[in-house]
Amino acid sequence: MNYVGNDIVDLKSPHAIGKSWDDRFVRRVFTDQEQAIIYDSELPDQMVWALWAAKESAYKAISKLNLTTITSAPARYQVNFNSEDLQPVTFGIVVPPFGIDNVYVLIQMTDTYIHCMASTQIIPFIEYLHHGIASLPSGVNPVFGQSSAFESDLVRRLAIQKIAHELNISPGIVSIQNIRDYRGLNIPKIYIEYRPTTIDISFSHDGNYVAYVFYPNANIHSKIRN
Repeated sequence: MNYVGNDIVDLKSPHAIGKSWDDRFVRRVFTDQEQAIIYDSELPDQMVWALWAAKESAYKAISKLNLTTITSAPARYQVNFNSEDLQPVTFGIVVPPFGIDNVYVLIQMTDTYIHCMASTQIIPFIEYLHHGIASLPSGVNPVFGQSSAFESDLVRRLAIQKIAHELNISPGIVSIQNIRDYRGLNIPKIYIEYRPTTIDISFSHDGNYVAYVFYPNANIHSKIRN
């Protein structure tokens, strides 16, 4: 079973601008190696949020492994990108603590956002890791650190439409429910005609953006169109 996570950062949001200058934040969140990368980067703010998104995405993915040793402390996760500075598309590996297997990440960077997708298995990202990003309509004012019912509904509707399209089925028979596990974490689950599937999905939001990523898993790969 492959598990996925994702995180998006609105680079134009006030909380994101100039964060590389916040030494207290940088020391608390990033390893010594990552701190050096941030300060040496030509794009230090973007590097901060790329590393942050990688850690968040990796945690979201491994939190589904049903392990009691998992921690959300970002400084316990070491991120290694495949290039010294960020590219529009950057691959990397996140090393979690406690001997948990590596998580594989793909960073997408634009002028306005950074989006990270994470996978617990090495997979052909382009072929099987499906995702979507949307900006909020004008007139909707995001609240930092909170997800409104509108944002939650929007990203779920987008994901349902994409799943239905890829499987060539009606969106009306696809639903998403949050299942609370024994640790109290809400894990989104995909149902088709009220039957649970092995599709793994992750949602994120920040500022003016919402995003999702899903992975079909083996039993419905044959239904995904290339």
